[in-house]
Amino acid sequence: MKLEFDNLKDLLIFNIKYYRYVNNFSQEKLAELSKLSPRYITDVERGLHCPTIPKLEMIMKQLKIT
Repeated sequence: MKLEFDNLKDLLIFNIKYYRYVNNFSQEKLAELSKLSPRYITDVERGLHCPTIPKLEMIMKQLKIT
């Protein structure tokens, strides 16, 4: 199966959701580990916020994405 995305933001959202699922993290758990609010993680996954590079690095570190 080949996935196609209209833009980089959609790819980012997909990957955060996917790796959160793979790591068996709730949005609340990811927020706690990343030192971000659960609302922020929810808004990122809904496409309402685009994380800054430092926040994205915090999320990626907890999801074990290199």
